[in-house]
Amino acid sequence: MTIHTIVIDSPIGNLKLTSDSTQLLSVQFVEEEASIETDHPILIRAKEQILEFFKGDRRAFDLPLKIEGTEFQKEV
Repeated sequence: MTIHTIVIDSPIGNLKLTSDSTQLLSVQFVEEEASIETDHPILIRAKEQILEFFKGDRRAFDLPLKIEGTEFQKEV
């Protein structure tokens, strides 16, 4: 499985977005600098939606997510 990543600059710090070929896997705070743009469609959509959220233009996200954890964790 190929993992794709990008680090974006946000108002709350740098965020590392990680995806596989079909789903967003994680969003993490990182100290590393923003990275080169990606051509991966899921990461492009995730970046756009996160930045729209911080601008106040988005309230809900529409991204394919890979959610892992116990049943309780998934429900939370």
